[in-house]
Amino acid sequence: IANGAIATWFLVHGVAVYRGRRLLAPCVVFGPAVPMLAYIMWMRGEVGIFWAYPAALLFHFILERRAANLFNASVVVITTYFAFQSYGADVALRVFVTLVLTIVFANVFSYINESRRRHEAEQEQLLELERDRLALLVHATQAGFTDWDTKENVVIYSERFKEMLGYPGDFDTSAWSSFFDLMHPEDHPRVREVFRGLMREKRRPGLQPPGEPLEYRLLKNGGGHVWVKAASLAQVHAAGQIRRFITSFQDVTAYRATADALRDQLKFSADIFDALPIGLAMRDLQGRYMFVNRAWEKYTGARREDVIGKTVRDRAPAEEAERVEAEDREALERGPGA
Repeated sequence: IANGAIATWFLVHGVAVYRGRRLLAPCVVFGPAVPMLAYIMWMRGEVGIFWAYPAALLFHFILERRAANLFNASVVVITTYFAFQSYGADVALRVFVTLVLTIVFANVFSYINESRRRHEAEQEQLLELERDRLALLVHATQAGFTDWDTKENVVIYSERFKEMLGYPGDFDTSAWSSFFDLMHPEDHPRVREVFRGLMREKRRPGLQPPGEPLEYRLLKNGGGHVWVKAASLAQVHAAGQIRRFITSFQDVTAYRATADALRDQLKFSADIFDALPIGLAMRDLQGRYMFVNRAWEKYTGARREDVIGKTVRDRAPAEEAERVEAEDREALERGPGA
């Protein structure tokens, strides 16, 4: 009858938990297990003592640690008493010591496990905070982002990221096998080498600050490419390996086009200056040389590599430098067109 009653008790509560309900607190549910264990020891002696060890572990890993230790203290007392009554002081001492060691090791393991879970929860909170900041960044700068879970090897692509590549925001990315498949072939080796270096780098556990931003091209749907500036944030777990890798992407295609056009314009101007037969030099307001043409190099005998960034005083006698600086000041005072 007792066995049937206890089995029914646990079965009812087990079914309730399975269905998402909890009829009583865990301490109340497992309360009858202690007197039942004492009953088994009284009836079957050795069998009951053997059952004390898995019972102690069961209490420890199901109940809250403090409550589990109270249950296990009662298990130690009951088991030691029945071992002494049945087998004498020597066996009772061995049972007591082995039970206590079992409970101590379970506590140590639980403490380490709880500390790890607590640390992971804190890191997850920090990561969630960074996600919120990233969401604000996305809203303010129209940036896209990816979130790579290295443990599950799953990458989440934001709607803005997909739109930057010419896909609808709700596009299914499950067919994208690797992020590097989205990259321009000419940029692939350079970026992969940097990425491998990041993955091999030894890091302290926790949320890592963003690394040096990279600029590279991603292939667009339907042809062409988009230039992006990518900055990454890594979450490192206790073993020192990257657990999450979040990267933000800003479309810098227009900026790159403007920079290329300006570079071409500057090269065109430099080519014109170089083609003139008269010596020309350009200096800034501090008197540093910014540009000299070939005719100037030929006339002075100095190479532009040795002159750019230096002042007149760096390469001319003091008297001549003062005269040139005075002429520069006079020209500046006369204003544009002087």
